Amino acid sequence: MKKITDTDFSKTIEENSVILVDFNAVWCMPCKMLSPILNELEGEYTDGKIMFAEMDVDENPQTSMMFNIQSIPNVKVFKNGKLFKELIGLHRKDDYKEVIDDALVG
Repeated sequence: MKKITDTDFSKTIEENSVILVDFNAVWCMPCKMLSPILNELEGEYTDGKIMFAEMDVDENPQTSMMFNIQSIPNVKVFKNGKLFKELIGLHRKDDYKEVIDDALVG
């Protein structure tokens, strides 16, 4: 997963038609549990139609405040530069897969 920052967030969102961003923190245990799930999904979507990225909320407060992130993990899927859907907290792999598939089809 690509690490993004406050500095390159907007550009990264605009340059990718569909992008999943995992807002997390190094001290967050549910975030650590989510990481292998997202890495596995990234390995399943290898056609280049979706990008997987992560952003540390402690290191990037500007973007975190812009999206009012108060709970992590917080996964947001963007489509064509706009927020498509979000999943707050730890979910099943199938829940993330469903959101990704909806974004890719819709």
